[in-house]
Amino acid sequence: MALRIEFTANVNKAGYEWREGPPRDGTPKSWKSDFYLYAREPLETEERRPFADDPALFRNMAAMQCTKDRIAGFVGEHGTLHAQIQPVSLSDWDEFLWSLRSLVTIWDCVHERDTTGLANYFTVTPDGRVQNPDTYDGQPVRAEYAWSNWKLDRNVVDGELITVAHDYVLRAINSVLMLQPLSLEESHAAYGFYMYPPHLSEAVWYQFALAIIEGAEYHRCFSCDKVFERGPNANRKSRLYCSDSCRVKAHRVRVNQAREMRKNGKSLRQIAAEFQTDMQTVKRWVNDKGK
Repeated sequence: MALRIEFTANVNKAGYEWREGPPRDGTPKSWKSDFYLYAREPLETEERRPFADDPALFRNMAAMQCTKDRIAGFVGEHGTLHAQIQPVSLSDWDEFLWSLRSLVTIWDCVHERDTTGLANYFTVTPDGRVQNPDTYDGQPVRAEYAWSNWKLDRNVVDGELITVAHDYVLRAINSVLMLQPLSLEESHAAYGFYMYPPHLSEAVWYQFALAIIEGAEYHRCFSCDKVFERGPNANRKSRLYCSDSCRVKAHRVRVNQAREMRKNGKSLRQIAAEFQTDMQTVKRWVNDKGK
């Protein structure tokens, strides 16, 4: 049965700019002011399909640093968190990314059965109850950023913290998914469930949920450090780069490094050992018939 996310973002062609303004309710206490991202004039948009362009978008967002340049660049490529007409504050982005990053990390710890990592998010009280520091900058996390409406405080069954953390992630994602309907549709002579989240802030959680359902596997590109999906339903498991351009770029770097090593007196055998390849390949790289 197919499960698909149908989401289209409207991106302003003229770009975006930050404007300083008063702190909103929920802005970190250490911030004296906040910044709001406005669409530049003239307002003319074009459609983008963020999840078609990046099947691992939720993971790349979780790893994203919340800086003004990084957020503005992201919005110019994939669209903003909420409605196009609503300027989103930098602290909005900071809280959303913190929430997403926390849940992705917790899920990875569950998948890897990493109780040490889970200890960064959950505490076990002396009487055997599990609690979590459900705060962002010392303040309650808002409901739209996943889980603030569910306070975790329950007994650990046989000391199984992983089970508690697993249920915690599912409950947090469901607090978003339950707000949006599914649509049963036919496409290319096959039926499936289609999801139409209204904004990027909801769509990201849908993609996270689908990754859990499908058991998606991810790898970090050896060239650009971007996360991409690989496995039976995506790129082959042996793939090391997110795109052909990154693969070509990495190859050029290796060739230039090999030539520099040869120039500095390294033998072809030493270079081949360094790059874990054969001497014939190294000879082609450095255009050298020596040893």
